[in-house]
Amino acid sequence: MTKHSEKNKPSNSTKQLLNDGFIIDFFELMFLAESVIPQRPIARSMCFDDFSERHYHKMTENQRKQFFEHVQKCQGFTLENEQCRHFFARFNPKNQYLVSCFYNGKAETIRCYMFEEEYRTQKNRFVNSDYIKKVVRLHDSETII
Repeated sequence: MTKHSEKNKPSNSTKQLLNDGFIIDFFELMFLAESVIPQRPIARSMCFDDFSERHYHKMTENQRKQFFEHVQKCQGFTLENEQCRHFFARFNPKNQYLVSCFYNGKAETIRCYMFEEEYRTQKNRFVNSDYIKKVVRLHDSETII
């Protein structure tokens, strides 16, 4: 790392990389969320999806919970909207699971969330129920299957 790049490196460790290069503070991210809650034009709508698909994985558990609580209170957030329902499912701390499955001779445990009666890893990716051997809800360690 050069002296020049060290000088430009943010000193605040809560800053997140957004869009593979833009640096944004967590609280700025929450304000951004307010402006992209559906129903919005397609570019804003895609940004809202990115919270669940990309930025969720960059947040700590505490940030996820805080973000989840904040976005639900924003004007326009409604569970009548599919994108909002997906966001709710992805960020809800009581909707997180460890799914143990067996596929092609390989056992694997995957962190998932329930959406539309499927254990999802992404909005359009789920674990096939034929391969699920065990499901444990994370917030209370209850075995579901």
